[in-house]
Amino acid sequence: MNLHDDPEAFTEFSQATAEAFGLPEVYVEKDYWVTYALQNLAESGLVDQVVFKGGTSLSKAFRLIDRFSEDIDLAVLKAPVSDAACKALLKKVEAQVSRGFIPLKNDIRISKGSKFRKTVYQYPRQISDQEFGQASPELLIEVNAFTHPEPFERKTIRSFIAETLIENRSCGSGYPLRIGGIFR
Repeated sequence: MNLHDDPEAFTEFSQATAEAFGLPEVYVEKDYWVTYALQNLAESGLVDQVVFKGGTSLSKAFRLIDRFSEDIDLAVLKAPVSDAACKALLKKVEAQVSRGFIPLKNDIRISKGSKFRKTVYQYPRQISDQEFGQASPELLIEVNAFTHPEPFERKTIRSFIAETLIENRSCGSGYPLRIGGIFR
């Protein structure tokens, strides 16, 4: 069972985590869904073809920057030669990561090409009475095949809620992913 399947427990854990981290509950909730999307990737057959990179990865995997999980930035390790095959792979990666989310088809941030794909999704919000500030209430997924995401290493990614549960010795789950190295 997933935590979000029990709205009462989800709200309770979100509140406790927000208090522990000193963050608004809406940030904890979005972090949960960012991590859930990364779990979709970790459990897919595409996990070894993709590297999680960018600011969110530096925050989630390395704790190098104090940044809120805003978007998911992914790069394909070895892009297919043909534009059509590359575009198909990007679409496949996006489809795996976005499982369970609602696409926002008319969002102005959407951009799709043969080597780059940026899409926007709505996640199931249970905490809706708080402001996001500079953050967005949507999930932005970017997948590209033009960067060279090496070196990389495998790191375990956990949500803020999971981190809080681990601190309280209540949980130990996480999802190993390839993460763009910090010395590139």
